[in-house]
Amino acid sequence: MTQAAVLAKLEVTPPCYGKIMDTPRHWVNPKALRLLRERIGMSPGQVAEASQKLSPHYVSVSEQALVAWEQGKGDPELEQLETLAEIYRCAVGQFFLAALERVFREA
Repeated sequence: MTQAAVLAKLEVTPPCYGKIMDTPRHWVNPKALRLLRERIGMSPGQVAEASQKLSPHYVSVSEQALVAWEQGKGDPELEQLETLAEIYRCAVGQFFLAALERVFREA
């Protein structure tokens, strides 16, 4: 499912999701992608390998794509976020949090 399809299904207009994260450029928070990966101590390559093992139930994620998303160069699709959430053992919603750094500092 594409980003536009998800937003249409949720009846959310693009300017609204920008208000959630203070940036209209990204669907997800690139820092959240990196922090959640680092929290479980995996490298991007290890995440890519783990995603391959989840196939065919989940969409695989390449190391190059993950690095790009973490650098803010593009956004993953919902299916890829579901794969990452399974590997990172977190809710998909955590990828959208703007203040994730505070959550980790307070824990």
